[in-house]
Amino acid sequence: MGYNVSVTRSKLFKEFDLELQKKYFSLKREKFLPHIDTLYYSIFIKNDRVKSNEENVLPDGIMKLVEYFETCKNLFDVSNNNEFWFNYDDNLLLCKRRFSIYDYCIRKEGFYDIFFTKSIPNENTPRIVVQLRSVGLWTLGEYDLTLESYKVVENILKDYNLEIEKTQENRIDFCYHTNSIQNPEKFYNDDCLRNNLKTTFSIYQKVGRKHGKKLTVEYLSLGQRSSNNIFFRSYNKTREVIEQNYKDFFIPLWFKNGLINYYDYYVYTFAFKRKSYNQIYLGMLEFYLNFGNDPKIKNDFSFIKEHIKDYSNEEIKKIVCAVCPPVTLILNIEFQTMRKFYYSFDRAIEIYKPAIEHECYYYQLFRIFQILDNRKLFLDYLTEHVVCFVKDIDSKNLEYLSFWSRLRKLKLDFTCDVELYRDYSRNINKDMIIKRIKGSLATLSLYNNDFDTDLQEDFSNLLCVLNDNDTKVLDDGTMKVLDNEYIRIKENKKKALKSILKNNANSRPLK
Repeated sequence: MGYNVSVTRSKLFKEFDLELQKKYFSLKREKFLPHIDTLYYSIFIKNDRVKSNEENVLPDGIMKLVEYFETCKNLFDVSNNNEFWFNYDDNLLLCKRRFSIYDYCIRKEGFYDIFFTKSIPNENTPRIVVQLRSVGLWTLGEYDLTLESYKVVENILKDYNLEIEKTQENRIDFCYHTNSIQNPEKFYNDDCLRNNLKTTFSIYQKVGRKHGKKLTVEYLSLGQRSSNNIFFRSYNKTREVIEQNYKDFFIPLWFKNGLINYYDYYVYTFAFKRKSYNQIYLGMLEFYLNFGNDPKIKNDFSFIKEHIKDYSNEEIKKIVCAVCPPVTLILNIEFQTMRKFYYSFDRAIEIYKPAIEHECYYYQLFRIFQILDNRKLFLDYLTEHVVCFVKDIDSKNLEYLSFWSRLRKLKLDFTCDVELYRDYSRNINKDMIIKRIKGSLATLSLYNNDFDTDLQEDFSNLLCVLNDNDTKVLDDGTMKVLDNEYIRIKENKKKALKSILKNNANSRPLK
C-alpha cells in the first residue's frame, strides 16, 4: 500500500493524521486487474447445411424454430413491447434486437445475448452467435458464463430435436485496468510513441481534449477496428464508466482491489450519480465538506455549493484542486482479437497444452476452453511481438518499460465478487432513481402552477392529478389507485432488472 505523489502534496492530505491518511488515500500503486471484457462465440447445429442443388431442405426442427421466431417478430410489430419473457424462471428475454444477419435475440440482461439467424448463406456460417457481456464476464467468470449460455442454447434446441455440432471462437477482448499511468498525455506523447513504442501496426490514432494550453490524451488506438485480426486500444476507463453511466460495478471493484482509494471511490460515485465526469470536482468539494478540517475552507466551499450556478466548472476545478488532490486515473489497456488471429495458433494450442485446466462438460466447448486456459500463450505473443513499450526501440536487447514488464508478468486468474456488484449497483441506482423522481415531481408541480409547494404537498397533488376513473375507495375509506399502465411499466422494468437483482427467486410476473 502507498500513496500517489500528487496526493501527499495536497493540503487535504496534510490535514489528517497517519491513520486517516491511510484510510482515505492509501492504494496499491502500479496495480493491474487483467480480465476478458468481451467474448463472442458461434454455435453450429448438426445437419444445418445449405446445399447447392434443388434439395436445399433443412431439418424440420430448424424450420419450426425459425417459424417460432418469425411469429414472435410479428408480435413485436403489432405491439408496443420490445421484449417478452422467453423463460421467466431463467431470466431469459426475447428481444427486438438484431446483429448483422442475425434477426432474433434471446437475452439474459447484463450477462449474454444469443442471436439466431433465419438463413445462412453457406455451411461455414453459424446459425447462432453468442455475445457474453462485461457484467457476467467480470462477476461470474468467463468459464461459468460460457457454460451457462451454452446450456441455454442446448435446452432451446432440444425442444426442436436439434443438437449442437460444434462451437467456434469469434472475438475475445483481453483487457488490463491499471493505475500505473497517471499522466497519459505525457506517456502517450509523440516522442514516447516514436522512441518507446514497438509495434507491427502502422496506423495509430489519438483522441484528447484541449484546455487552454493544456492537451490531454483520452484514447490511443493502434491498427484498424475493422481488421479481421487484432486491434489495440488504451483509454481513460473512469471517464467511460461515468459518462456512459454503465458498468457501475467497476467503481467498488477498483476500490476493493486497491486500484483506487476511498477518496477516489467517494468522488467517482458522486460523479457517476450525475452522469458527468466534470462533476468529479464538485465531488471533491463534497468530500472536503464531509471530512475536511479547515473551517475557513469549509465556509468557502459551502458558499460555492449554495451559489453553484454562479461558478463555471473551470472556476470550481481551480478552487477545489488548490486544496484537494486529483483523483486516481484508471487506464484500460486492451487487445481485441478476432477468430483469424487464432488460426496460426491451432498447432501451438495442441502441442503447448493439449489438456484443459478447467473442467469442460461438453466436447463442443473444448476449443474455447483451451483458448481461455492458454491465454498466457496468446498474451505473451501480443505483448511482445504486436505491441510493447520498450526503453529503446533501436536497441538489440529487448528491455521493456517497467509498467509493461509488470503487465507481462501478471497472474491471469481473477473474478469479481457478484454480491459486491449487486449491492453497490442497487444502492447507487436507488439514489439516482430517488433524485429522478424528485425532479419529475417538481416539474409536474410547476406545470400545475404549484410554485411554492413542498415535497409532501406535491405527492398529495399527484394523486389528485390521476383521473377519478383510476381510483377506488375501499371499505375502510382508503383510496386505491388503479393504473394498468403503471403495472405494464413495472413489468418492463422487472424484465431489465430481474437477472441482476438479489433475492428474486420467489418473484412472479405481474398480472
